[in-house]
This record gives sequence, C-alpha cells and structure tokens, in this order.
Amino acid sequence: MDEDEFDALYNASYRRLCAQLYAMIGDFDEAAECVQEAFARAWAHRRKMSSVDYPEAWVRTTAYRLAVGRWRRKKYAGRAADRAVGARTEMPAVDESHVALVAALKKLPEAQRQAIVLHHIADLPVHQV
Repeated sequence: MDEDEFDALYNASYRRLCAQLYAMIGDFDEAAECVQEAFARAWAHRRKMSSVDYPEAWVRTTAYRLAVGRWRRKKYAGRAADRAVGARTEMPAVDESHVALVAALKKLPEAQRQAIVLHHIADLPVHQV
C-alpha cells in the first residue's frame, strides 16, 4: 500500500471507524485514540496491508483490540489510562438519540453489542459479522 492509498483509506474511514468504536465502547476520546493508534500500526505494516482484503476491517479490529487492552490495564492496574496532554478532538454535537443509542448498547453483553454495531452501523453483512 503506497502513501496515496493509505491516505485515501484514512480519509475515507477515520470518522466512520471512530463512530463505530465509540458505539462499541461508549467513550469517544478513547475510541479516537485507539483508531489513531490502529492507523499508526497499519502504516507501520503498510507493505503487508496490500495483501489484506479489507484494510478498514483490519484497522477496526486492531482499534477494538487496543480499546479492550486499555480497558483491561485500567481495570487491573487501578489507575487512570495514560493520556497525552493537549487539545481534544472536536466533534459535532451529538443528538439525544445517539446518546440514547450508546447508552442502550452499553447495557448489552460485549459480543452482542459488537455484532449489532458491525451489522447496523458498520453495514457488514450478517455472514461477515
């Protein structure tokens, strides 16, 4: 994958992946950081990314795994996650229905929540989910 292809992937999917991961984990800042880290890892492995059938799915899965890893470290370490000091990512205001959706998704078991997000928000067909 060359620079132009990578840039196109990033520009086409960054916001969508942040929204999908936010729906899965319920914390937008954490979702954005994990997606950024996943893209950094994809860039580091860009030669291998050329052979990946669905690079966006690879980034989404990596971001989700990063989020789970961070959650585990927070839970077991009993301390706040390391965060870089600086400006926060600005996002447009979220309407009440979106907040209600995220709150409802948080009440579901993890596997069910992930399946619903992948099918209804990420628009993956059932057989891929």
